[in-house]
Amino acid sequence: MSIDTKHVIVNAILNTKCEEMQSKDILFVSKINDLSELTIRDDDLVVLLSNLLNNAIEACEQSVDKVIKMKFVIEDNQIILSVKNSNAELPTQVDGKIVTSKTDHPGEHGIGLKNVEEVVEKYNGAYVIDFDNELFSISMIIPL
Repeated sequence: MSIDTKHVIVNAILNTKCEEMQSKDILFVSKINDLSELTIRDDDLVVLLSNLLNNAIEACEQSVDKVIKMKFVIEDNQIILSVKNSNAELPTQVDGKIVTSKTDHPGEHGIGLKNVEEVVEKYNGAYVIDFDNELFSISMIIPL
């Protein structure tokens, strides 16, 4: 399976992550359209997609249901990106912020979502995070 979004960086990340998901028996369901008009810088796209998909894959590895659903489209002059994944447990929170529950190399974990938030805010976008015991969801809208 090969994903073609008409955007080289997005294609590279998504196709690499799809291979990883297949190797881990994670079902990947996506709705993606032509992203050739993306206005987000390549390095920021890498931060967004890598962190979102890495987090989703890690959560699925701990979960019975191994499903990641992604929507990445341009509609009505805005970028809509959402990632939903099965979740084995509630994320750990401190002061209303999600923090890492990983104990190995603590200095290397817990900055992914913060980086995602910074990229969304940099482009004057908005995001919503929602979760329960079974599903984690992050959705964002960024103006073109």
